[in-house]
Amino acid sequence: MADEPFVGGAAAAVLFGIHGDQIIPRHCDRLAAGYDQCGSADDGTRVLLAMGRDGLFAHQATRVNAGGTPTTALLLSTVVTGAFLFSGTFGAVLGVIALLLAVNYLLMFISLIVLRIREPNTPRPYRAWGYPWTPASRSSLDSPFIVGVALSDPHHSAIALAILLVSYPLFRGTRRLLQYKP
Repeated sequence: MADEPFVGGAAAAVLFGIHGDQIIPRHCDRLAAGYDQCGSADDGTRVLLAMGRDGLFAHQATRVNAGGTPTTALLLSTVVTGAFLFSGTFGAVLGVIALLLAVNYLLMFISLIVLRIREPNTPRPYRAWGYPWTPASRSSLDSPFIVGVALSDPHHSAIALAILLVSYPLFRGTRRLLQYKP
């Protein structure tokens, strides 16, 4: 499977012989990936909605229909997901996102520890089970993972690093433009 770009078709050929491709055509793998990503599009939709409400993304993302569905954010998430699926860059996007998510979690756990040390009397809206051991142990696991990913896939890691380096100045520069206006 490692060298097979269409795993579903290859599996069907093994299971059903030379006519397996007729049961699961090779192009169906891309359709299956698209179907699988429909659930992920909703995750992105809710993130865009929250960012719009917080003034960190365009205010238009906060529009919801009568049923409560954030229609503008859903449309944007669907278009972006579809563009990646059908551009042939889906694997590359996953390579970049894996590193970005790992860095995000690492920074989140480090921030938790730092803020609790710096501001010990601040009210805590939630409890961090096993604090400080759980965030510290998770950070110690994320660090080697990030290094391993960066060493094994330097191209996509460089793209992720570039995104990280550009995102903060971009955020600072556009924050005033995107402020929420009720």
